[in-house]
Order: sequence, then structure tokens, then C-alpha cells
Amino acid sequence: MVLDSVGLPGTKSYHELSDWGMDILKVGNSLGAGSIAFMINDTIYPVRNALDAKYKLLADGPLYSSFELTFNNYEINGRQYNIKNIISILPNQYCYISDVIVEGLKGDEKFVTGIVNMHSDSLYSAISGDYIGYYTYDKQTENGDNLGMGILFPKDEFISLLDDNVNTKDVDNTYFIALNFKDDNSVKYRFYSGWELNDESFKSQKGFENMLLNDETKLSTPLKVEFNKK
Repeated sequence: MVLDSVGLPGTKSYHELSDWGMDILKVGNSLGAGSIAFMINDTIYPVRNALDAKYKLLADGPLYSSFELTFNNYEINGRQYNIKNIISILPNQYCYISDVIVEGLKGDEKFVTGIVNMHSDSLYSAISGDYIGYYTYDKQTENGDNLGMGILFPKDEFISLLDDNVNTKDVDNTYFIALNFKDDNSVKYRFYSGWELNDESFKSQKGFENMLLNDETKLSTPLKVEFNKK
């Protein structure tokens, strides 16, 4: 815990490398690392600054950890939604899993997420099996290091990439990705990050892309366990 010694007058910035690490990414007014938004009538509205927000710990163990964020009566463009976002992590994976479930959809909404592009000028694709990945790779950290960031999702969720000229409400500096809500009003995706100081394989763009492709292959052909009854 370092909050008593960083980010305060006379202390070292948390965006500078220290013995505990550093906050490597500035996100500004973007969707950052896979934040959620809706698109209604060709305008993107980020989900933030909710008046009624709750946190609940679901699991905290060595093989799986998860928590739930709920935003009740969240208003967007005169509409109200109940939004549930379950975020999970697994060991030895450089990603988090985001499950979003929404009550109150009218049917014309699109789900939007994205990657901050303050220090990136290119968006790359990595596609294998039943999954699509879009990612950036550049010297994107506040320390000037190589950093890859990517979003991976099922092909049947994908609608399109959204260009820089799309209308937005208080959000910028983002590569936007529009996804379909499933029949149960849910969306599921994974957000990856690979910092070269954390893993040697992320010193190259190919190394980061290979991780995405490997995970896409695994998700497209999941392990099956069968029990034989005797």
C-alpha cells in the first residue's frame, strides 16, 4: 500500500517508476482499459459517475477472483438502465474478464468499449477461431516502455470499429469497438495488457499478438472433461 506516500504534495508521482512499481497508463477522458459505454442514436455515452453504484466481492481465491459493480437507475439520454458488471481474473493470465448485463434496453442500443490511444497511432487485429482481438502496441507507458493493450471477444458479438468522427458525450482519445448485446442483454469480453518490464515476451509486438492468438485458440476449442461411470 503506497497511497500515503504518492500523489501528495512533496511526494513522488505515482506515474514514476518506484520499488513498488508505477501507474503506467494515463487515460484522461478516454474509455481507458476496456471501460463500458452505450451508443444511442449515433452518439457514444460512457458509463461513469453513477449516483447509485454498489460494489460486491464475489470470490477471492488462489484460482479465481471476482467482484460485481452495479449501477442502478443509470440515466443515458433520458433513459434509465440497471447495469451489472462482473469483473474476474484468473492466475497466469494478463487479462481481466468483463461480463456486462443490462436491464431496460429498448433494442436500439449498441454496447461500446475501447482502448485509450493517447500514445498509439495504429490499431491491429488478431483473429483466430471463434474470436476477434483488436490491440495496440507502442511505447505507451509513462515510463516510455513498450505496452500492448487488447480487447478479445466472440465473433458473434462484433458489429464494427467506430471511426474518430463518431459523436461522443464526454469521451475522447479512444479506439472504439461496437458490440452486440446477446439475447439475454449481456456482453462478454476480455481486456489484455502486456508491459515489457513485466514479461520479456512483451518486448515485441509479435510476442503480445501471439498471446492473444493463443488465447483465442484455447477459447475456441475449450478443454472438455468427461467422467466415466463404472
